[in-house]
Amino acid sequence: MKKETVKKKTNRYIDPPSGWQFGFPKIVPEGVVTPEDFKKWFIESGYPEKDIELAMTYSSSWEEDGN
Repeated sequence: MKKETVKKKTNRYIDPPSGWQFGFPKIVPEGVVTPEDFKKWFIESGYPEKDIELAMTYSSSWEEDGN
C-alpha cells in the first residue's frame, strides 16, 4: 500500500520598517521571488517608494502554516 504524502501550504509573511502604517505584515504573493519583484510589490502595496531600500534591507519575514 502506497502512503500518500500531504504537503502543507505555508504562508510567507513580510513586515518592513513601519509597515503597520501600510497594512503590513502581509503574505508574500506566489511569484514574488526576486529583489525586483519585491520592490514592485512593496510599491503596489502602498509602501513609500523613497523607503524601498530600507524595506529591502531591514524587513522581518517568517513562515506560518496556511490553509
